[in-house]
Amino acid sequence: MSLHATPIEVANLQHPDAAKSFRNDFFDKYPDLLPYESVVYDVAAKLKANGYKGESREAKMETYAAAARLELAQQQRSPPISETQVPTDTEDKEHGKAIFLIYLVGIIVSLCTDNIILCFLTIIAFFIHFSIACKREREENELREMKKKIAEGNKLRGY
Repeated sequence: MSLHATPIEVANLQHPDAAKSFRNDFFDKYPDLLPYESVVYDVAAKLKANGYKGESREAKMETYAAAARLELAQQQRSPPISETQVPTDTEDKEHGKAIFLIYLVGIIVSLCTDNIILCFLTIIAFFIHFSIACKREREENELREMKKKIAEGNKLRGY
């Protein structure tokens, strides 16, 4: 069992028959989610961590299914990243330096030509690019963590 036990895993320890029944009923009702069982466990754990208890057994199933589908949709929108595609820290730093130098040259050229508007636009573009790069880095880190959790969960479940 992982450090953050899901509601289903906790139920397995406390009431193994009820937990097995819940799991079987859940995947009978939502068979399309069976290949994504680890995602269902993950979103169930997140919901529990946020204080979700569910009004009924049916409500819990619906909420887990909706949250799992939402998570899967979000994962499908972002391009898949393999470990070989993820840039190293050195590559990221070199890329960042090159981008910074390009913006710096743009600012210097616009100042030398007395084009203040172009200078401000270049500065604004730099900050937009920087904020997007920071967001991308956060998302990649979250994706790496999620992949680790899924791999750990699959290893514990014997997949």
